[in-house]
Amino acid sequence: MSLSRLRRGEVVAALGAVALLVIMPALNWFCVGPISHTGWQALTVLRWLMLASALSALALAVLTVSQRTPAVPVTVAVIVAALAALLTVLLAWRVILDPPGPDAVSVRVGAWLGLLASAAILLGASWSMRDEGGGPAAVQPPAPAPPAS
Repeated sequence: MSLSRLRRGEVVAALGAVALLVIMPALNWFCVGPISHTGWQALTVLRWLMLASALSALALAVLTVSQRTPAVPVTVAVIVAALAALLTVLLAWRVILDPPGPDAVSVRVGAWLGLLASAAILLGASWSMRDEGGGPAAVQPPAPAPPAS
C-alpha cells in the first residue's frame, strides 16, 4: 500500500468527492424566500447519486493505493466517470435551468460549488482512465528499429 501510486486523476477525483460530501449537507444550495435549503434537503432524489458518485470516487483512490495491478482501479474509474457524468449533467440542469421548488427560488453558492465538485470528480475519473497504463514510474518499451535498406 503506497500513496505514491496515486496519480493526478485519482487525487482530483478524491478531492472533488470530499468537497461534495462537505458541501452537500453544510452549505445552502437554494433559497425560497427566507428559507434556505442544503443540497441534501433540496435534491431528495439527486442526493443519492451525489452520495454514490462521491463514495465511488473515494473508493477509486483507495483501490489505486491498495491494488498491485491497475485492472480493478481502471474498472472503478469507468464507473466513477459514468456516475459523475450523469451527476454533472443533472446538477447543471437543476442549478442552471430548473432549480427545485416554486418560481421564486434563488440559487446559492453551495449549488455552484457542488456542481464544480461533481465536475472535478468527472475530470479526475477521466484522467485516471486516460493514465491507465501504469502511472509516472511506468517504463515504455523501446520503439522497434527501422528496417535496414
